[in-house]
Amino acid sequence: MRWIVTLSGSRRDLELLTAESLDERLAVDPNDSSQLLLELDDPEEGANAADAPHAAKVAIDAFVQHIVSFGRLRWGRTFEGLSVAAIKSVDSAGHTTQHAFVGTAYDHMLPEDLADLVERLGHPRPAMPAGLDVSNTLTYRPVMALAEGLPDVGRVLHLIDLMLVGDEEIDWVAAYAALEIIEQDLRERGVDGHGLGWWTNAERKRFRATANSPEALGYRARHGKRSGMTEAGMTSKEANWFVRRVTAHWLTYLGGDSGPV
Repeated sequence: MRWIVTLSGSRRDLELLTAESLDERLAVDPNDSSQLLLELDDPEEGANAADAPHAAKVAIDAFVQHIVSFGRLRWGRTFEGLSVAAIKSVDSAGHTTQHAFVGTAYDHMLPEDLADLVERLGHPRPAMPAGLDVSNTLTYRPVMALAEGLPDVGRVLHLIDLMLVGDEEIDWVAAYAALEIIEQDLRERGVDGHGLGWWTNAERKRFRATANSPEALGYRARHGKRSGMTEAGMTSKEANWFVRRVTAHWLTYLGGDSGPV
């Protein structure tokens, strides 16, 4: 199976890229000079038919990220990036299939709304994520006041925003940096998040091991040193809620009677 991906970008970005000696898998679209074509062989030849599109999408996303990262390194913010405009596959018989990778409609529903939906469909109501209760107590004005008075709060809020850029995966580097800021602040105050009941040692270790593992996360890993991990110890969804839960506890602590502001 061969995968043919159409990439689009600004005219300036395409001019910058095409002036380079391009990877042999990347070429200007002969029918449209404003687009690039990326051709990849099946990333996992042994994958079954059901898994092949997912494996191909992972490989395509990684390749495009490499191109964008090079562009940002080479030309800074003048390079705006590339996006996938279309994906098709061609089998050994020459048959072409157009592919659309569409996420589920409830990916970004609030947990309560998702639980309501599941219940309406006749299924047991799912458990709410750990930390939702403390997150739901956060209100705008107190958090903004903390951010204006404490630089660390502003930094963590910015990192949470970076962590959640994208649709499904999180930015593990930003997530870990946010947690490090919180842990350092707690150390300076003479307290410990584990002792306060904000996390367990086991989940803290799983988060760290996953964030640091290039085997589990590829280019999204925080460290480059190989860890020996064969699969992620924590999913992106779990890590998302873990960091947000700890942050909500921290902000509540900073704004409450138990901790000085």
